Amino acid sequence: MTLALWQAMSTNSILLPAPLGKWTYTSSQACPARNHDCYFLPTTNVSSYRLGTRAAEILATKPTEMLPSFSAELETLGIDLFTRRSLDEIRSAYNFGLLWKDKAMFPRKTGCWIAAQLLYFLLQPNYYLEERLRAEKQRLNWGQGPTIALHVRHGWRARFNGDISLKNFLMAARDFNASNVLLITEDQTVINEAENLFPEYNWMYTLYPRNNPHDIGVEMERGGIDPTAEAINALVNLLLASEAQYFVGRTNSTWFRLMIMLAAGKYGVFPEFRNVGNDWGHGGLAKWGFFGLCTMGELEKELQYNPRTAFTRGF
Repeated sequence: MTLALWQAMSTNSILLPAPLGKWTYTSSQACPARNHDCYFLPTTNVSSYRLGTRAAEILATKPTEMLPSFSAELETLGIDLFTRRSLDEIRSAYNFGLLWKDKAMFPRKTGCWIAAQLLYFLLQPNYYLEERLRAEKQRLNWGQGPTIALHVRHGWRARFNGDISLKNFLMAARDFNASNVLLITEDQTVINEAENLFPEYNWMYTLYPRNNPHDIGVEMERGGIDPTAEAINALVNLLLASEAQYFVGRTNSTWFRLMIMLAAGKYGVFPEFRNVGNDWGHGGLAKWGFFGLCTMGELEKELQYNPRTAFTRGF
């Protein structure tokens, strides 16, 4: 969606999220449309934008898997259909989305800054999610001093990270002058270990069952996990983390990179963070995160603006 929004901005177009898209992390009962509007403010949708009758009919009644068969007709009606494949073509055509440099739309800004701003715009919580976030802040007594957002991923990928312990994360956290720690993890044993072995920190975490399934998607299909509850807990953690001052985690985790990018979009500058380990993105990924605008080279430039970032500790 970040790439699609940037392309729409660059071509003076309007982005319309597909109203009948399918989203794994929700339910047909809680959100019949199963789309972006379940949790976030709508960007622009079919109901709020004037379209021709035929275009509105196609977009409002056809599920996403059927839309490619209408792409030619939609194009004649002035609507370009974005698919995962076409977005990959955009990346190739514009050198991973570095289009703003040619048009000088945002001089002296990096691709990572642009991606972070677009991400923050797209992930503004709707009223329901905002209320859940407000309630969690009240329960945690949020905002009393600086906070470290600490992400310990112990899901199915943990088998690749067997040599990384909670102590490694806490050693990195000591670089920051903060005792409040928002602990984000799928594993209840991590929370137990944190509270038992490191009582000097004020541990904060959402009250949510952490069963750490081997494959969360399979468990959702079996009915063992409520998709909506899972999504709400994840998003509340994400939005809380965006207000933290410091970040500790592993940048080979998409979720940890997302936390940092959202915080950068919120405040306009990348926060201080520590990467536990030497992997900066799945063994040398060409782009940092899943944003075509933010390559590893662009990240290097962005972090140079703030000499206190993790970049100065060895990238």
